[in-house]
Amino acid sequence: MKAAAWMVVLAGLGLHAHAATKDLAADVYGGAGVGSRDVSDESRTVVELYLGAEAARIGPARLGVEFGYFDTSERVGDESGDGYWLGGLLAFGLTPDVRALLRAGVDFGDTPGDHAGIGLGYLVEHNMETRFELLSLDGDTTMLFSVAYYPLRYR
Repeated sequence: MKAAAWMVVLAGLGLHAHAATKDLAADVYGGAGVGSRDVSDESRTVVELYLGAEAARIGPARLGVEFGYFDTSERVGDESGDGYWLGGLLAFGLTPDVRALLRAGVDFGDTPGDHAGIGLGYLVEHNMETRFELLSLDGDTTMLFSVAYYPLRYR
């Protein structure tokens, strides 16, 4: 929990510094994803929607903050299987079109807790990225494919 909280704080500080030096709107994005989440030896389909902003550049890396909604579309007992999350994303350019992704954050909902993950992002166009990520939330694993769209990013 402490690592996720620090990641969010650092992303917020970076967002403040970034807004003071650059047009922030170009680095705001939205996305949607679908995947599979293993919960208690049961696989569930998960759908997510998110908004984010790349807040700072640290050498070759970019630090961002994201807020999202997820839904597993399946109710188990008293759990509705949906909720919100807030997290930080650190992206390292491996090539001009491929990025390594590291994420940490906090989930809110029926199963609150910390999440962390790794992944790869591929820049399909200058303003569209596809992502494949492996996430962990309190021991449950999620494989997720998503698309992020930067509506105001121009070359």
